[in-house]
Amino acid sequence: MTDKTSVIFGNQIDAKTIKKAEKSKNKFLKKYGDDSSKDYKISFTDIEALDFLGVSNVVFGEENQKFDDNALIVGNIRMGFGHYRISIAMASCARALGYKPYWMDLASFDATGSEMIREQNSLYSLASRISQKSKLFNKLVWDPMNSEGFKKITYNAVDQKNSELLVPIFKNVDKKIPFIATHVWPAQAAIHAGFDNVVNAIPDNRAMALHLSEGAIHTVQAVFCLRFFLRVYFYAYLYLLLYFDKKRKVIIVANNSEKTTEYHTP
Repeated sequence: MTDKTSVIFGNQIDAKTIKKAEKSKNKFLKKYGDDSSKDYKISFTDIEALDFLGVSNVVFGEENQKFDDNALIVGNIRMGFGHYRISIAMASCARALGYKPYWMDLASFDATGSEMIREQNSLYSLASRISQKSKLFNKLVWDPMNSEGFKKITYNAVDQKNSELLVPIFKNVDKKIPFIATHVWPAQAAIHAGFDNVVNAIPDNRAMALHLSEGAIHTVQAVFCLRFFLRVYFYAYLYLLLYFDKKRKVIIVANNSEKTTEYHTP
């Protein structure tokens, strides 16, 4: 597993941030245990609500089951319905293109990395509820974190280190399967795990380092989002593309762009 915390898109991360990232990861290891040597078997179940898409849910089982020869994994986390909604759209596109879609909610497993996600999600949900009631909290904590904190490349460094905790979940998953992530943590985890073809579908229009996963194909929703990301992160030599590759049949739909032919979107 290649370290993606010390240097991000050519930017050397300071020692203080690296130490903070390592401390964060070790905190979760101490709290939930080190499962890096676990041999999690992969199985599948039906998702009744998505039976019209033929989506199979990836779960832990007694024995490994084989993925379909034309499989595509949609990696997500249970953090609000927004990421699920995007995942449903991705699964629908995958099926329309002839793929067999698999649903992989990284917050749903009995694993250390999933515990990490659930704890982070609980804290975010708590802060979100407080923000609806406290102007002072918004002014001192919530607004600065969302407007500036998440935009810093150093924030990405900590997430990269924590996402290493998710790697054991992928031990028995074929790394050649195309992987579309609708949250940055599944994208980072898939890259750490050694997947060859990872698409990081950025859900927000605001350019923030929070959403970056070095090694993945980054996608945005529209041309103006692309320009915003390029302007903000030009110093990192990052090129975020609206991506459509007919040969590999990996597709991200951007339906509000007037320059679709220029960017090769459907």
